[in-house]
Parts: sequence; C-alpha cells; structure tokens
Amino acid sequence: MSDVEANDVELDFQEVEELGDVRAEENFSINNNTDLKPETMTSNILFIARYPNKTTAKDIEDFLYRFGKVISVTFEEDHAFAEFEMLEDAVRAKNELHNRPGMGTKRLVVDFKKKDLFQKK
Repeated sequence: MSDVEANDVELDFQEVEELGDVRAEENFSINNNTDLKPETMTSNILFIARYPNKTTAKDIEDFLYRFGKVISVTFEEDHAFAEFEMLEDAVRAKNELHNRPGMGTKRLVVDFKKKDLFQKK
C-alpha cells in the first residue's frame, strides 16, 4: 500500500469469493475517498452481477429507471454493464443497490466499471 494505509482501504473479497469470478474482482471499487487513481474513480457505467439468468437489457433498464436515464445495457457472460446519461445517477444507483436485494435476487453486485486495465495484450 503505497500512499494509503492498509486500514484505510476496504476491499470486499468475501463477495468476490462468493461470486467465484475474477472479472468481478477486477470491477470492485476500493472504498476510499482519498484514493483518486483513475482505475478507482467513479464512472457513469455500472458493473452489475447476480441478476436472474433470463434477465434482458429491458429488465435492467426498467429496474434502473428510477435513478435516471440509462443509455445502454450490454451483457458479457455472467455480468452486465449499464451506462447512465448522468454520472450522479450512476453514483446514486450504485450506492443504493450494491449488496441489496433486487430483481428477484438476494443481493446484487453493483459497482463502477473499471478502466480496461486488466485486458490481455
């Protein structure tokens, strides 16, 4: 931990283990307001996991509608990305939905999409 004390950083590895997916770990935020590296900054695109199997883009749009305008929803294997028009709407959705029941599931995983730092070259 370079500039940040270890006790200032909270990573939710238990959820990552429960999800059993490295891609989910790559998309989890560091919950630390002092860490402003580009890979941990907020985004208007949310990473969403643990939704029901037959969920459609329209289902996610309808579910997120109360937070603001959703521009697009894309699926990648077992997770989705929802892009909001306004950053503030994405922040509110993430804060209200992460680790809470929704869309017929016990707990949704909702976080900001990270920059593509983990892509293989």
